[in-house]
Amino acid sequence: LYGLKKILLIGISWSLIWTLMTGIAGYSHNIVFFCLCRGFQGIGLAFILPSAIGIAGNLYPNGQRKALVFCFVAACAPTGATLGVVFGALTAQFGHWQWAYYSNAIVLALMCVCVVYCVPKIKHHHSSSKMDWLGAITGVTGLILFNFSFNQAPEVGWSSPYIIVLLIVGVLFLIAFFYIEKRVESPILPSEIMNTHLLLILSVIAFGWASFSIWTYYYWTFLLNLKNWTPLSGAASYGCLLFFGIVASLMVSVLIRKIRAS
Repeated sequence: LYGLKKILLIGISWSLIWTLMTGIAGYSHNIVFFCLCRGFQGIGLAFILPSAIGIAGNLYPNGQRKALVFCFVAACAPTGATLGVVFGALTAQFGHWQWAYYSNAIVLALMCVCVVYCVPKIKHHHSSSKMDWLGAITGVTGLILFNFSFNQAPEVGWSSPYIIVLLIVGVLFLIAFFYIEKRVESPILPSEIMNTHLLLILSVIAFGWASFSIWTYYYWTFLLNLKNWTPLSGAASYGCLLFFGIVASLMVSVLIRKIRAS
């Protein structure tokens, strides 16, 4: 609705500012300020990925070449994760962890320049579609409250009144979201794609990401706190993730022609 290249530039610029602020937050010695900066950093990153995928989707016609491009985009995840832990380990091990964020900010600045000069403009969707702000607000609010409740409960206990209240309110917001989506003119989730098949795929993805987050946390806890590995040794172990992540991504470009996406 507002232009993919424009939104991509806004996302990169926003991420650049808050990535820099996250590094600077280390000097404040205030964990709450640091967490806020990380949260705002995440907003910018959430702008970047869908816009980048939207641009790739618009530039390439349907076919094998487009499938390969999307698989290369997917392969950026294990590659980025590996580079991230290597730079994080280097900076943490030698006592300058803020540079994990400063180096990221430098890359984002270079990305900004590349997008301005290398990414072509994609035509807007000139239609009667309007932004579904009501659906966006109820959906995101519901997810945040639901997520916060489940993350905070192990710390303060499920018997805490505010955890129960926020969980109930979060669920009510999500119910309101689905109610709104069935009635607005231009919903974020059109009714034609809300079916059992999609719900099953999204459920599998949700469980997959939830498991991955738990694995990541305990993986590093195990290596650094129990096995007493150095951060760089732990980063080196990500070589397996890098290799098999890229192999898995590229396999999709071969398999997508023969089997269903799900």
